[in-house]
Amino acid sequence: LSRVELPRLASPRPVDKLPCGYLASLNTALRSRKCDFNKCNFDGKQEMLTLPSVIDRTVRLYGHRTAIRDNERYFTWFEFADRVARAAGVLVGLGVKPGDRFGIISRNSFRHSELNYAGYWMGAVPVPVNNRLAPPEIRFILDDAECGILAVEDIFADLMQTDELAPWSGRMFWIAPGTTNVDGPNYEALLVDADAAPLRDCGEDDDAILLYTGGT
Repeated sequence: LSRVELPRLASPRPVDKLPCGYLASLNTALRSRKCDFNKCNFDGKQEMLTLPSVIDRTVRLYGHRTAIRDNERYFTWFEFADRVARAAGVLVGLGVKPGDRFGIISRNSFRHSELNYAGYWMGAVPVPVNNRLAPPEIRFILDDAECGILAVEDIFADLMQTDELAPWSGRMFWIAPGTTNVDGPNYEALLVDADAAPLRDCGEDDDAILLYTGGT
């Protein structure tokens, strides 16, 4: 299981070691700023932090601190944001646009978290699907949400062979480590080749995530 580490409050400080061009630009911006990161508009009202701007702000302030603790590995906020930005680039490369919806069938993991935030990052809407549902129920959710593509953890490969979900084989990629026994596009391989997508300036009322409940 993965968990997200919330940073403790501390004074912001510039950072020196950065893993990618996007984060290098953050360092330049941070060194030039002499104001509070809690922005205010011209009316003197504090602006609401959105899901993508929370990541952006946290990287600026706490980039070297631990963000993710997973059985596979740990990530700093720098590393997490770098992977999120490139995961957003994967979605863009697959034709996903702001406002589009994409499905996720996966257990709790850092890759699942990255894909959720990749959607926030570039303005698309993730639709996490309960992997315990029956294939007809999953198919209904994907169709009802009008998902364009689907990300599936490789452990659920048999699920994708069912009559209801087999038609998605041409519109999906696998969430898996670098080596997997399933055929088809692999998230980690796509991530290596992807360019970081720019952070989209979303509005407070934009859709972030779409969740279906069984009513429990």
